[in-house]
Order: sequence, then structure tokens, then C-alpha cells
Amino acid sequence: MMSQVYCTSCGNLIRSNSNFCQYCGSAQHGSEAMAQKIQAKHPTDQTTVRSSEPIQNRPEIKCIERRRLCKRALWSFYLSYVSKTGMLLFLFIVGTFFDPLLFGSMLLAYVIFLYFIAAIVHHNFYFEVSETSFRKSHGVIHKNDVTIPFNRIQNVNITRSLSDRILGLARIDIETAGNVVTDRTNVGGASSTTAEGHLPGVTLKQGEEIHDLLLERFANIRQVPGDTSP
Repeated sequence: MMSQVYCTSCGNLIRSNSNFCQYCGSAQHGSEAMAQKIQAKHPTDQTTVRSSEPIQNRPEIKCIERRRLCKRALWSFYLSYVSKTGMLLFLFIVGTFFDPLLFGSMLLAYVIFLYFIAAIVHHNFYFEVSETSFRKSHGVIHKNDVTIPFNRIQNVNITRSLSDRILGLARIDIETAGNVVTDRTNVGGASSTTAEGHLPGVTLKQGEEIHDLLLERFANIRQVPGDTSP
């Protein structure tokens, strides 16, 4: 089933691969979409205004400390692994009709093993939003650490698959300037994406908080005196 995202201009659900919202016509990708989102949050044109207020007098902007994904993300990981190995699950189930003891034991071991793998992956997935960048770390054998400075962010999307909606979860995709990746790469929990910054298991409330915070941080970077970010 085609995943969907929320249009940040009108709030309607649209297809994740749509370039423009079918309801309000707002751009959904690239610098144009980013400018529209910032304009909606900050009516003043942030790309041209330079604040004369001293940096130390500006209100502190909220950050998100290093944390793991939502606990329910473990079940999202588990279901992803089950779907990826669905043929093996099917063979075990069929085998139980011929040898219930042998294949039943193998099916039980298979279910427990996938849960164990999902738990380990979930335990080793962290993310944070600092004063200067978005960071995430994941992987068990091969550790992957990703840092995205705010001035490289082009767009932030919230996507929800059918299983995400059932579990009350959402996914964050952070598109960056200069990202030329076209092939989908695997992230934690058998999730795959082309976005450099991808969080596969947060609550919808957390997703909206991260989405708004990244836009706010980007807007703050653009109005710092002397900033020459593109």
C-alpha cells in the first residue's frame, strides 16, 4: 500500500511521492517546500531578515536529548522482519501439518529469534536534536552514525504506513541538500529509505514535535547575523 504524508500547509493526507499537494497545491519537496513551511511558522521572511538582537538575549530553543525510539517501534521492527522472511514463515506453518513436533519447534524458535533481533536493533537505535544538528546512531555489528547540520536540511516529512497507523507510530524522513542517493538503503527494523535522516519508529506526537523543532532550528540558523548559509 502506498505510504502517505501529511501536507504541512493544509494537513490533508497525500501520497508520499507527490511533488505537490492535490488539495492546496503546495510544494512537498526541495527548497521551495522548505521555504513554505518556514513562512507558515514564521510569517516574516526569514531568508532575508537579519536580527539585530544579540544572540545571548534570544530565547533558548528546545533541544531533544539523546533517546531511543518509541517502545512500540520494537513491534514495528518485528513485523518488518516477519514480512521480509514471510516465505520462511509460510514453510514452517505448512510443515507443521506433516510433522507438528519438528516444524512446530522450528516455528517457535523462528518467532523468538526474530523478536530477539528486533529487540537488539531497537536497543541500539538512538537519536537527538542538539543546538547545531540532528543526529542518529544505529546498528549492532556495523554502527552507523549520522549527523545532519540544520543548514543542510531541505525538507522534513512525516510518513505513516498501514502498520504504523495500527501501532500509532510515524516515520520521519529528513531530506538534505546535496543528497544524491537514489537507491533505498536499509535502516533499523528492515525499514528502507532514500532519505539521509530517517527515524522508523516514533509516536505521531513525537514526529510532529521533531518536525516542528527542525523547522524552527533551521529558521533560527537563517536569521543569525552574518549567516551565509544557502
